[in-house]
Amino acid sequence: MDAVLIRRLAVLKIWVDANGLTGANVRWKPGHEPRSFDPATWLRRRSTQEFDLDDIGALAVPLPTQAELAGAVGTRYAFLAELDADERQLAATREQDRDLALRLLADLPGKRLAHLGLC
Repeated sequence: MDAVLIRRLAVLKIWVDANGLTGANVRWKPGHEPRSFDPATWLRRRSTQEFDLDDIGALAVPLPTQAELAGAVGTRYAFLAELDADERQLAATREQDRDLALRLLADLPGKRLAHLGLC
C-alpha cells in the first residue's frame, strides 16, 4: 500500500470537492461546503454506533469486532496525519491554492490527468 500516494489523493480529493475543477472534457463541480482536511477527524476513535456492520461484512471476512475496527483505523491510517508542506497548504482548501492543486494533480504517478487541461 502506497501511504504517500493515498495521503496525497485524500488531500487532493478534499480540495477538489471544495473548489471544483474544469478541463477540456471534464468538469467537477464543488461537492460541498469547503472544509479543511483534518486527519484527526478521520483518525479519531469512533463509537460502535458509527459503524455499519452490514457494510463492513461485505468487505471483511471474518468480520472484525467494532473495537478491533476502531483501533485498526487509527493505527493503520496514521500516515494521513503526516502531511508534507504542499499537502498542509492544500488541506486548508483555499481557492487561491489552485495552481498548487493543478501541479500536484498533473504530477500524480503515470501522469494520467496531465492531458486533461485542468484549470
